[in-house]
Amino acid sequence: MNRVERHTRVSPNLGNTDVLKGKLYEELASLEHRLNRLRGGYTQTDLTLCQTYKEMIHGRRELLNRLSVN
Repeated sequence: MNRVERHTRVSPNLGNTDVLKGKLYEELASLEHRLNRLRGGYTQTDLTLCQTYKEMIHGRRELLNRLSVN
């Protein structure tokens, strides 16, 4: 049986990005706090988690930069 898949495009309203920016700043602060608590950890898990936090922080900063340009 063939199944038809529908793809819905989401078009967020980016006219007022203040709420989104506020949420991103909150997430950045939380991630940076978690990263700082983990620094100095010597286990492989801590190092892997630190890298994950760094990547998450980087992604949110990039999004904030793109929102500021628009």
